[in-house]
Amino acid sequence: MGLSSTLATVFIAVILIMGFSVNILVILSTTELLRTAVRDSVILNVKSLHESIEIESIAINGSTGVITMNVTNSGEYSIFASKFELIDLILVYRNARGILHSLWIPFSQNGSSTPYWRVIRVLFRGEEGELVNPLVLNESNIRGAWDPQETLEIEISTGEVLNDSLYVFMWTPSGSKASIALSP
Repeated sequence: MGLSSTLATVFIAVILIMGFSVNILVILSTTELLRTAVRDSVILNVKSLHESIEIESIAINGSTGVITMNVTNSGEYSIFASKFELIDLILVYRNARGILHSLWIPFSQNGSSTPYWRVIRVLFRGEEGELVNPLVLNESNIRGAWDPQETLEIEISTGEVLNDSLYVFMWTPSGSKASIALSP
């Protein structure tokens, strides 16, 4: 009896130690996961505090459904061309029949699908051109960065006839928002 109770005690002690070790490993990995999540959240919040865009002007050709808009990066950070697909552009408008639509417009530099938005040219202080990180607007491989104080002239195509009343909302990948309303 003495040996079996000793073995049972050792067996229970080993199970308790293993359970305790597993709990410690779970706590440590959860702590690391939380630390990483908090760090990433702080980085994103700091970046979004210093990222800002402004819609400077807008023009509409209602018969073709094409809108031209100038948007300035008024923040402190560059927005890389590789992130343009993450920019949300929402258009709220009434079509020729007066029906209200809300439409998400995807980025497509080659304009192969409708609707789309694309970059026509880059302006710096009202003049065409850039100082650093030039955007290469090649249809197959857009690269470079939209730097602070640069203005993008963008084209938005809906493929629909539009009237003169619309709202445009634009969000950067970090969540900075700009909007503009156009009414007759």
